[in-house]
Amino acid sequence: MARLQDVTLEDHRPNGADVQLQVALDNMPGALVYTDEDLNIVICNDRFKEMYRVPEELLQAKEMYRVPEELLQAGRPYSDFLRYLAEHGYYGEGDVDALVARRVDSLRNPSGRSFEDHAPDGRWYRIVRRRAAGGGTVTVMTDITDQKQAEQDLAKKEAQLRVALGNMPGALVYTDKDLNVVFCNDRFKEMYDAPPDLLQPGRPYPDFLRYLAVNGYYGTGDVDVLVAERVESLRNPSGRSFEDRMPDGRWLRIRRRRAAAGGAVTVMTDITEQKQAEQSLAEKEAQLHVALDNMPGALVYTDEDLNIVVCNERFKDMYRAPRELLQPGRFYPDFLRYLAVNGYYGTGDVDVLVAERVESLRNPSGRSFEDHTPDGRWLRIRRRRAAAGGAVTVMTDITEQKQAERELVEAKQRTEEANKLVIEKNRVLEGLYAEIQDKNRQVEEQAAQLAEWNTTLESRVAEQVSQIGRYSRLTRFLSPKISDLIMSGETDDPLKTRRAEITVVYVDLRGFTGFTETAEPEEVMSVLRQYHAELGRLVVEYDGTIEHIAGDGMMVLFNAPMPVENHELQAIRMALAMRESLTALSLSWRKRGHELGFGAGIAAGIAGGYVTIGTIGFEQRLDYGAIGPACNLAARLCGEAKDKQILIAPRVLSKVEAHIEVEPVGDLVLKGFQRPVPAHNILGISRAGLEQSTSMNRDGASVTSTVEQSP
Repeated sequence: MARLQDVTLEDHRPNGADVQLQVALDNMPGALVYTDEDLNIVICNDRFKEMYRVPEELLQAKEMYRVPEELLQAGRPYSDFLRYLAEHGYYGEGDVDALVARRVDSLRNPSGRSFEDHAPDGRWYRIVRRRAAGGGTVTVMTDITDQKQAEQDLAKKEAQLRVALGNMPGALVYTDKDLNVVFCNDRFKEMYDAPPDLLQPGRPYPDFLRYLAVNGYYGTGDVDVLVAERVESLRNPSGRSFEDRMPDGRWLRIRRRRAAAGGAVTVMTDITEQKQAEQSLAEKEAQLHVALDNMPGALVYTDEDLNIVVCNERFKDMYRAPRELLQPGRFYPDFLRYLAVNGYYGTGDVDVLVAERVESLRNPSGRSFEDHTPDGRWLRIRRRRAAAGGAVTVMTDITEQKQAERELVEAKQRTEEANKLVIEKNRVLEGLYAEIQDKNRQVEEQAAQLAEWNTTLESRVAEQVSQIGRYSRLTRFLSPKISDLIMSGETDDPLKTRRAEITVVYVDLRGFTGFTETAEPEEVMSVLRQYHAELGRLVVEYDGTIEHIAGDGMMVLFNAPMPVENHELQAIRMALAMRESLTALSLSWRKRGHELGFGAGIAAGIAGGYVTIGTIGFEQRLDYGAIGPACNLAARLCGEAKDKQILIAPRVLSKVEAHIEVEPVGDLVLKGFQRPVPAHNILGISRAGLEQSTSMNRDGASVTSTVEQSP
């Protein structure tokens, strides 16, 4: 419609063109009026007339005015229309002539800029006046009432958002891409003893960080370095949470994420009570294990799904069964089936024998019963339903008691035979009677002792079942390898956060992103299952620890949580085996039309000193991970690797250079690293590396026996 001013109405235009122009004007979305140089109306579309046409019911209800239609007819002075509006209060109070004169001046000298007008009936208009090429002025009006209402709603919601952020349980600060404070809620300000003006909107957030560094909040060290580390975290937020301990002893969980509109959002939560609860839980779990492993009886606790929650050493020692069948999380009926298959329950249908004992687990009677093992031992067994669900089974070895009872029966039989003898054998009878009394006394003493043990055992079990349930919920979220370490007690708390020298391997598929954009989701999942299965097998074979899996990306740690001899070389062997295996696998993918390749990056934990390893997560979900420059470097190298390349960092290369064959790929400029990183592509294991592999193989280490070369 902006080009309408180029239209000139000429007397010689055909009537058909007039009709077409009028139809177009009447159906345009905005209102339009065109006045000539004498301020007479040339044309006025229906939208314009409708803006000032008030329905009959509104006229009666609100005492509003109605603009006569003849005032907007072609040839009428536009000033008459303006005067009518002024006289009826459309422009508010004031001198009518002055109100009309201002608008006449706007017609004679249109600025071309838009302005807004609020009508008495509550509607809002955006008005633009422009000078027409043929003389006169074109006025275009657009109803923006809905837009103004939306702006008011937005302002209201923004106020509500500020109230919500100010009352959220955690602390929050939002900084823009220039690191200036956009918003900071009261919780954040209360966490720090810093001048409030440092956290006002518009202030540079590094000023606040510098204040904390100068006042010892980050400990000793160069203030500029301390501030620079945190500024880098703001510019490149990882999205992962980390923990920070304040000088006053409080613990905070901090998470920074990149905002969609730019900048970063930092959220902090006070987890001091949680950290104290975790420490208390660890102490109680240690006490519980000591108590369970030193109790006189055997105990196994199964949950409602018949999975093993906890099993003490006494229970494992009672059966000649693979110990992995009694690990936490294993299905207890698998253990029962093993016993049935190996004749522990005697002859009969295995499924029936197992079903009888599963029924006893699902519906424990609480009464004790006796069981005779194939090796001749007697056990007294008692199952009770646990308060937290599942069943607790307690077993006591009563072999000696049963032997005493059997001897008592035999003694009584001998006594009956002796009674049939003649009186002259009275002395023999008296001797036997004394023997019987002695055995009976032993039986009574043993029975009393067993009764006392059972009473003590049941009392301690009742007190500890709730602790077992909590421990079960914790170990359920740990990986099997870490759970085995905790349960065995053979290592010094492998999950404890500590600093260690490790080797990190990061691998992914080349072309995977493009593949996911064109392939069906089921096909993507099929490829990932093959890929993860093959990589997972090799990680286990070479004693690696999977830190995390994200789509086609996998991060593997060596020398954590358990030490691995020559972990740098072991990591390289695994990467070479992965390349060889995935090269064969990619051939099958290409037959299905998927162009996927393999890339990897290797970096040592000493790339920036030591990395920090330990548990990451929260109480209901703990995982094992590593944080440090070595992790970032491995991921960056992987991102630069081409198909079938394995890029190695210089620190690792310096340790294994004599054992591998490499080719330089030049200095790489990697994100997050100030200086270029000289990288090399691994071609294979050298002859010296193969000789060391043979030596390690004789010592029982897990190595590959084939010569690995780059394809």
